[in-house]
Amino acid sequence: MARIVPYAAIQFTAHEQCKKALRVDDPVVARQHPLRHLLAGSLAGVISQSATYPLDMARARMAVTHANDVCCGGAAGALAQSASYPLDIVRRRMQTARRRPDGAEGMRGFFKGLSMNWVKGPIAVGISFATYDIIRSTLRDVAVSVQR
Repeated sequence: MARIVPYAAIQFTAHEQCKKALRVDDPVVARQHPLRHLLAGSLAGVISQSATYPLDMARARMAVTHANDVCCGGAAGALAQSASYPLDIVRRRMQTARRRPDGAEGMRGFFKGLSMNWVKGPIAVGISFATYDIIRSTLRDVAVSVQR
């Protein structure tokens, strides 16, 4: 939560500022340059990710330094992912779906695709950490060879 709350706050604030700077709210400009919406959202993502990266790095380092944080962290991650998944579904559907008055799927619709997210999550994190370790080792080797 120490990373997610600032990330969301920065992202929404940056998005509003980017929209102002790109004049996305001006109907004439928005019609002539529809990609400005995409650019405003992309810039907001870059800004928020850059601003909260140190918090994400601290979280990742804490997770890998404790052999116990791997099992407990995995269980906590699965629980947190399960609890927050319905909000992610709502956000995604609000962003992509057409408005339909009969589009309700009930509670089951909130958890549609959760099992695939459980499969995707560990794979994505594993690839992320493996990539980080490989790049860090490579950069360390390069730095040592440059010092010689």
